[in-house]
Amino acid sequence: ERQQYLLYTPPYIDNPNVILSRREAPIKNIAQLSGKTVSLPKGFFYEEILKRDYPQINLLLTKNTLEAMKAVSFGNATAALGELAVFHYLLSEHMMTNLAISGEAKLGDPELSLLNIATRKDLPILASILRKCVASISKEEKERLKNRWIGAMEKARASAPDDRVQLTPSEKEWIQNHPQIRFGADPAWPPFDFIDAQGRHKGMASDILKLLAERIGFEFVLEPNLTWQEVLGSARNRTLDIAPCLAATPEREGYLNFTQ
Repeated sequence: ERQQYLLYTPPYIDNPNVILSRREAPIKNIAQLSGKTVSLPKGFFYEEILKRDYPQINLLLTKNTLEAMKAVSFGNATAALGELAVFHYLLSEHMMTNLAISGEAKLGDPELSLLNIATRKDLPILASILRKCVASISKEEKERLKNRWIGAMEKARASAPDDRVQLTPSEKEWIQNHPQIRFGADPAWPPFDFIDAQGRHKGMASDILKLLAERIGFEFVLEPNLTWQEVLGSARNRTLDIAPCLAATPEREGYLNFTQ
């Protein structure tokens, strides 16, 4: 469809397409998605290919990749389709520990995993210039770019030690029954605990929760738009599970348990 109105340069990177599913229900290939719901961003090329070649798959179209991933996390879709590097980045950034990349999305033409520069068909001279420019980029230059944006992330993940905590059977069972942990944050206590302009949890407390998620497998879910007094009140009346950054005072010890 895109080739009807776009002219392409040679590709400059291979970006494998993969399947994302819940950890306990892996999907290895496209065939296993027959009759199931798949989430993907509206307008991505998967939409065109799946409608044409896999009409038996139900599509849940989202506004972006993160929303497609959330659909799987919250059980609204069996799997999501996306790019390997993008999923890796967003899984790490948003602590979606109940999701995993479980298979490769082979959608016919292998060239669909290649990324190119495209220009309008009514600009053939620009297309010619861009093709020559892309062809002039050396293999070494492409490798440097790949290592900067993708390789460093993969190396860090491969070299990370196995720091998962050894839990008792009853603790493991408790996690299975409570996969999401609700928390509240002080909205304005940088650098320890705060909410940024986009409503995201930031600060040292946020980094601590990311480390805990990696070690245990929890998904920490922020209760938004709370003042600090509302966080404490919610902890007292048990509508929140944890508060990630506060001092252990005698009064608070009456209704909270504290870590080190």
